[in-house]
Amino acid sequence: MEILTNVCITNPSCATYRAAASKRDRHAASLLEKRKKAKYAALAQREGSKLIPCVIEAYGALGSDALELISTLSKHRTQQSADNGAIAAIGYRSWAMAILSAATQRAHSVMVDVAFRHIRLRRCLRTEETLTFSRKNVGF
Repeated sequence: MEILTNVCITNPSCATYRAAASKRDRHAASLLEKRKKAKYAALAQREGSKLIPCVIEAYGALGSDALELISTLSKHRTQQSADNGAIAAIGYRSWAMAILSAATQRAHSVMVDVAFRHIRLRRCLRTEETLTFSRKNVGF
């Protein structure tokens, strides 16, 4: 079976999701999974693939489809190990969760860094505007 996936990290505390996400776990992930399925359904059908969106919330929650993807890959890995006579893929799910967790934390830190850069830039621009306005009034 061929799998088609689209990976997305979303922030449940953004204005779009905040109200509903505060009342329902994984609301943002669930909503984006539905959007991804609608957007890529025709492509998956054309390719003869199963579409499994992989949506992760910025604070670490995985959407139900992301968990399904990990389970599917874990089963495939276990079967592949058995077919090849290799060591069983014990711990594949744990390894995958650890990798996704680290990637999510890194992405979250990048988002925070970008937000702080925007705040600093706005402060600089405001200071610049104030200085320009003051200089005009003084006659510089």
